Amino acid sequence: MPVRTRSQLKAKESDSGAVDSSSRSTPGKSKEEYAAELKSRGQGETKIQKLITRLIYGSLLFAVLCSFLYFGHIPLVGLVLLIQVMLFRELTNVRYKEYKETQIPLFRSLMWAVFGNAMFYTYGENVLYRFDTLKAFKHYHPWLAFSAYVVIFIFFVLSLRQDLYKYQMGQLTWTGLSVALVVMQTRYITSNIFQGLFWFVLPAFLVICNDSCAYFVGMPLKRKIIDRPFLSLSPNKSWEGFIGGGLCTVIAGFFLPMFLRDKWFICPLPSGEAFAQNNFTCTPNRVFEYQQWALPSMVSLMTGKHSISIMPVQGHAVLLAFFASLVAPFGGFFASAIKRAYSIKDFDSLIPGHGGLMDRVDCQLMMGMCTAIHYSAFIKASSVTLEHVMELAGKLTAEDQAALLTNLQKSIGI
Repeated sequence: MPVRTRSQLKAKESDSGAVDSSSRSTPGKSKEEYAAELKSRGQGETKIQKLITRLIYGSLLFAVLCSFLYFGHIPLVGLVLLIQVMLFRELTNVRYKEYKETQIPLFRSLMWAVFGNAMFYTYGENVLYRFDTLKAFKHYHPWLAFSAYVVIFIFFVLSLRQDLYKYQMGQLTWTGLSVALVVMQTRYITSNIFQGLFWFVLPAFLVICNDSCAYFVGMPLKRKIIDRPFLSLSPNKSWEGFIGGGLCTVIAGFFLPMFLRDKWFICPLPSGEAFAQNNFTCTPNRVFEYQQWALPSMVSLMTGKHSISIMPVQGHAVLLAFFASLVAPFGGFFASAIKRAYSIKDFDSLIPGHGGLMDRVDCQLMMGMCTAIHYSAFIKASSVTLEHVMELAGKLTAEDQAALLTNLQKSIGI
């Protein structure tokens, strides 16, 4: 009878134990299949936990947004300005290298000065116009912004170091791109708020709807209908989610304006005395009035109705919904390209389950810009107001004012 060593006996016991354990846990499955099953269960639990975290903090973000909408235009504009500051911070941190920045003191401060001056140039005139006590400085706004630019430019040139030319020029270029992405696009969002909260809420909710519906449609149907990758920049995206999210967004775009017809939403932000008195009464734009639209003959035969009552703004909202579904997502793809280029998962860890603010508003920036341009081209009424005309008339000489009065009397037949 052969004699076994102690190590051989232990090896046999461990092998038999492993087989027994495997057979007891998953009859008919190998150890590799069982390990794969455990791994898939663990991933499933992780996805559920991520989804719950995402929903909780997404709901909190939604509640914060609704709170600012309740308090009105100015607090909401303040929130947008704060978001711009945080977006610029996230973007500048992408290329930040501490070991180089310590060799050039105040260089990072110069980049923030560029951003601050861009904000002043973009919003300063509008702010000065809204307050009667500051209107006297409106005339000097471009000069002040240019003077600040000259000072920043000189300090930047003086800060250049021979061994860091490439890094400093790269940072300046990145700062310019960041300013273009954040300030130039977000200024249209503040413009939408001034035109009425409706023009802020509509595009924002269209993007939220598209993002949410694409996620919940794509999650169970991914690669089950169209077995092709959607885009290499975003491997988690799918054609099913893209198409399903788009359909849901277009439907939501048609019905959403029906719930936002209150004057609190559709009236623009007043200025001057009306702003001081918090007077938000206005004559609604005609796009918010229901109109009768004739139905096609085939539809009339099927429904027995010859016309339907629809607001023109619902048609505009559907067009914006198409943009939110087909074009705005490319803002997110561009943000994904930045993250892949610099090997980062998220722009920040500010919002659990979501990442940074840039991860949340990457599509909103382009959407807000589209809404402002669409509104200006197809919806906005005449921008000439009595208040603006009186302001211009007050700058005329006494002789020109008398001539203006005479011409007005002739034109109205007095």
